[in-house]
Amino acid sequence: MIASDILDRVSMQLNDQGRVRWTLPMLLNYLTDAMRQTVLARPDANARAHVVKLTPGSTRQRIPEGSLMFLAMVRNMGPDGLTPGRPIEPTTREAMNTLASGWHLEFGSEEIDQYAFVQATPDCFWVTPPPGESVFVEIECADDIPQMRSLADACPFPASGRNLCGNTSCTGPTA
Repeated sequence: MIASDILDRVSMQLNDQGRVRWTLPMLLNYLTDAMRQTVLARPDANARAHVVKLTPGSTRQRIPEGSLMFLAMVRNMGPDGLTPGRPIEPTTREAMNTLASGWHLEFGSEEIDQYAFVQATPDCFWVTPPPGESVFVEIECADDIPQMRSLADACPFPASGRNLCGNTSCTGPTA
């Protein structure tokens, strides 16, 4: 699906097919804004996997540039970032504080055992033990939507198949 697939219908509904009152730059901005709001409401709408190098010695890590929200951590990826390793288990900061109150102070490790995420801070996550010098992991994030600049720009959401309602036949809210 490309921007024109949506904006041509929008212009028709607005009775402005010549885009005189509602100019193309305005419509492209509205489309971008709408897709970004969709990702904030439904992060899985633009979820992507990333292999990231963790900041050595720090239990608090940040999501990659261009991502809006951390979703999950999948597995260790070896010191080269290419070698799949052990899975990483989710937990809570409260559980880590209870089980090992000094977890922020531990020595750097070559593998991550657990991670925690708090929705109040969607751009960061915590890992234990603290990573060593060359620790890569695979994470899943909700990525930002690029600014739509032309009618030929591709929309990141699927045009068919599983839609944002979670099935293949969604026509609106269900009871």
